[in-house]
Amino acid sequence: MNCVLFVGCSRRKVSTITAITALELYSGGGIPEIRDYVAQYPVFRERIFILSAKYGLLGADDRIKTYDAVLSLDAALVLRKQVWADIQQRVLLPFAPDTILVLAEPLYFALLGDLLEHTPPARIIWEPDIHNGVQRIIQQMQACGTATPELNRTTGIA
Repeated sequence: MNCVLFVGCSRRKVSTITAITALELYSGGGIPEIRDYVAQYPVFRERIFILSAKYGLLGADDRIKTYDAVLSLDAALVLRKQVWADIQQRVLLPFAPDTILVLAEPLYFALLGDLLEHTPPARIIWEPDIHNGVQRIIQQMQACGTATPELNRTTGIA
């Protein structure tokens, strides 16, 4: 499987005055568990995208500062066009995923509406229960061919 993961942002964030990676900033919404998993499988990190109430689409390593914004339907509809353009450029073109994993509450699908409407055939697995569903998403990540341990370049051992 060729997978990517979209995860909704969290109100809980690390308090910082300097920019840190998006994956490190959020401290709720299943992101800590995703971060722990990716620490074991760093090859998957570039395939994680966070849906942000302020920034729209963020890559795991995009650097941002702490902010306070809550996603509303109005905000999602304003961000939707830019999110779709970013998904095309940052996700669909470079990765051409056959499986799209989504760990996000239903409101985030207002941001992803164009993905559902215009994406070439891809299986979309949506887990709306961010508290209890994170382990199911991690299991799906494990099933992806991209989620394999990085080999030690010297020994060839995982």
